[in-house]
Amino acid sequence: MRPQYLLVLIGAFILFLLSCDNELDIIEPSGELPVVYGLLDPSDTIQLIRVERAFIDPVTSALVLAKDPEVLFYDDNTRVSVRNIATEEEFTLRRINGGDIGFPRDEGVFVDTPNILYAIDTDALPLDSEQEYQLRVTSPDDTIIVSAETNIVGESGFIRPIATNPSLDFGNFSTLVAFRWRSGQNASIYDLDLRFNYQERTASTDWENQSVQWAMATNLPDDPIETIEEHLQDGESFYSFLFSSIPEESDKIRRFVNMDIIVTGGSDDLQDFLRVADANLGITSSQDVPSFTNLSSGRGIFASKFSTILTGVRLSPTSIDSLINGSSTRNLNFQ
Repeated sequence: MRPQYLLVLIGAFILFLLSCDNELDIIEPSGELPVVYGLLDPSDTIQLIRVERAFIDPVTSALVLAKDPEVLFYDDNTRVSVRNIATEEEFTLRRINGGDIGFPRDEGVFVDTPNILYAIDTDALPLDSEQEYQLRVTSPDDTIIVSAETNIVGESGFIRPIATNPSLDFGNFSTLVAFRWRSGQNASIYDLDLRFNYQERTASTDWENQSVQWAMATNLPDDPIETIEEHLQDGESFYSFLFSSIPEESDKIRRFVNMDIIVTGGSDDLQDFLRVADANLGITSSQDVPSFTNLSSGRGIFASKFSTILTGVRLSPTSIDSLINGSSTRNLNFQ
């Protein structure tokens, strides 16, 4: 559920804490504050958790501290694990450099190399939506530095588009398309995305696969009474998204392939985290760091999400005609 946005929020946490006035009583006596970001996701192949720390130093600038890996990261003797509370099985995560597996840290205030994360393959960590799980960060002397609990979000089920014969008819700009899905177990909030897959080529090149992704809706609340969720999307927004996301290039011709519809459900703690973050990090905010955390100490979030993907979704002939000949998309050269 919006992982890049959430990672930015975690960065904001750390920057805020590093730059706070020393008189603010927001840190432990040691001057060290754990900062955690972790979303367990049964629909992914790997589980990644970020565990960092913030310091207040009366002498050293916060900008200097943020560039020091020895300040930002716990050492390799710190243990990060996830425990199934019911069975008491505990699974230890390995300490890695995220950049080595395709998760580099963006350049900015904080040190970008290494990007220390804690990882475990999903096959090695059975995640059950009927169970509750606990995160533990433990020091070398077996003292628990921070802990947190979450339940696991289950898979949603598509109702419309129909999974056995998926097709969408955006028709014209005034058309409203209904997206419906069954609620995922333990889901309190949803994102709905559409990935538009197409091919393009020039006169001298072969067809190349391309795609653009549209966030149709974010932070949709779960209906606590109904078991069916729904979102209505207008055709005008669909074609406007394509116009703004695919560049006009006169030397290229394009053809539509298919679409993927992605429903991502998030747990209740994630919903609370996003609600507080949106309230505190906007342009009218009080400039206070979001106060929500479900950790035993420190700041951050340990929660769960699940992404359900419907692949191979077609466009109706009317929608294809609007894509090729419509006023907003005709110069994209779809054929």
